[in-house]
Amino acid sequence: MYESGRLAGLLAEWIDRPEVRAGTDLAELDLDLVRRFLAEFESTLEERQVDEVEAARLIAHFVETFRFVEKRRPTEILVRTVSLAELSHADRAGTAVAEGGSDLSASDDDQDITVLEVCLRDQPFIVDTIDLYLETRGLRVMAHQTVTLPIVRDGTGVITGIEEALTATQRPEVIARFELLGDLDPDEWTEIEEDILERLRTAQWVVRHFKRMKGRLREVARAYKRLVGSGITSAFEPAQLAESRAFIDWILDENFILLGISQYSVEPGELPAAIEGEGAGDEGTLEDDRRQAGIVIERMEREKRFRESCVVAFKGLEESRVHRAGKIDNFILRDLDEEGNLRGYVHLRGLFTYKAIQTLGSQIPVVRRTLGTLLEERGLPENSVRGKAYTNALNSIPVEFLFQARDAEIDAIVETI
Repeated sequence: MYESGRLAGLLAEWIDRPEVRAGTDLAELDLDLVRRFLAEFESTLEERQVDEVEAARLIAHFVETFRFVEKRRPTEILVRTVSLAELSHADRAGTAVAEGGSDLSASDDDQDITVLEVCLRDQPFIVDTIDLYLETRGLRVMAHQTVTLPIVRDGTGVITGIEEALTATQRPEVIARFELLGDLDPDEWTEIEEDILERLRTAQWVVRHFKRMKGRLREVARAYKRLVGSGITSAFEPAQLAESRAFIDWILDENFILLGISQYSVEPGELPAAIEGEGAGDEGTLEDDRRQAGIVIERMEREKRFRESCVVAFKGLEESRVHRAGKIDNFILRDLDEEGNLRGYVHLRGLFTYKAIQTLGSQIPVVRRTLGTLLEERGLPENSVRGKAYTNALNSIPVEFLFQARDAEIDAIVETI
């Protein structure tokens, strides 16, 4: 078991040795900050067996990480890949740092390890987005450390302190470090850095625009609620409107990552047209999803099975770049005015969270309404033995499929379970 405080303690012991100071530029660093930095990274080593030489090597690695993150602009995302052998090289981090004169020269094991390091303002979807990319690329993670630090920087972005707590206007920073198996060439390093940067920018967009997209969905939900309570006769049943409003509330309860929202107008005799919208992702794929949304909206206008629905789902073409693997989920919501008249459609792009895909279908608005319809068509009371068996079978079907499949398709699958 790792002994807490060992790295910072060892640094304090050997930093004043003449032979160490002569072979390193550590004296240029704020050693109090470096010690605090090391102490935070030590919390990630609890399960590792660390001898004196290994501790010295870890100090060298983490000191180089400190150098990497020492300067960062407020909105900047720092990403780099580097050979572990380079980080371990004695002339970069000092010599004779361990008892007995051991040095930090790169070992044979270091030659086949590439280090990926990232630093940015703390937010959701950082580590899981990086993990998703590394898994997609087939890169094996040998070791991983992530810390969230209350870093304080000056006007130029240089670290001036690591505090116990930050003010209301300050945000902590995440520093993630991955050791990847494989001696990758510089071209691969560049590609990895560019890909990681793009995905983390997507994650930043999602977080930055979530409040505004959430507000737009709330507007649609409030319209449904007003119509249910007003007694106004519209083309949609109060139960349908209430269920659709409950679905929006469910979406916003940490069950869906919003990656984009578009507004569609519908003019008599014309195809639906996107009048405004934005989203995170590849522009070509965004356009494909918007075209597909237009086709779905047209079907909602013309096909009987869609005509009474306020929510329709479909799978997009794009693979997720944040949070988890899977193709992007899309929803079309009817946008109704105060009199219950259709004034357009709202198109959502996003991804079900892990929380959502672990939820039973019978507990999810819209899906539970489908379940009720199927039970009624089969003449199965909800609380009967056969009704419960039917419900349990439906609950074993993936949530994403339940949203997009026709009632007959769901019924056929339930019967085979």
